[in-house]
Amino acid sequence: MFKSLRTKLYGVLAGEVGNRFAPIRLAKNVALVANDVVGRPLATAEEFAERDGPIEAGYRATPHDQAPVVVFHIERLPTELNKIVGLLEGEGITPIVCAIGDDEAAISAAKMDSQGARFPMVFIAGDFVGGAQNLTNMVSSGELCRRVFPSAKK
Repeated sequence: MFKSLRTKLYGVLAGEVGNRFAPIRLAKNVALVANDVVGRPLATAEEFAERDGPIEAGYRATPHDQAPVVVFHIERLPTELNKIVGLLEGEGITPIVCAIGDDEAAISAAKMDSQGARFPMVFIAGDFVGGAQNLTNMVSSGELCRRVFPSAKK
């Protein structure tokens, strides 16, 4: 029952209805991005069937199997951002990279969610995990893959 409702809601968001009007089109696009960030609770029936299907030999995680990983950064620190993205991609993780720019409200909100940490900031499934040094430690301990791919078979 819930999957059919979630499939119908995804169809409304991804469909063409209402796209002629800029405010509706913008709201639908924002909702689709939010859906991706929280792990795609709304999806097509085919995607739900694929998620629920048996795990085959040679299984390799896809971006839809991972918990959402979001990296917030400001343009002044490209070296740190490149290091973080390199670490994540080296582990087979597809991050969502968001440039905050000079938006003081966004910077303040990100710092509040991360207890005042410096940029770039990495969040996994909505939980702040740190920057490049914390990510390096998580890679070496194996914690990063356990948090990002919680349902992966060992």
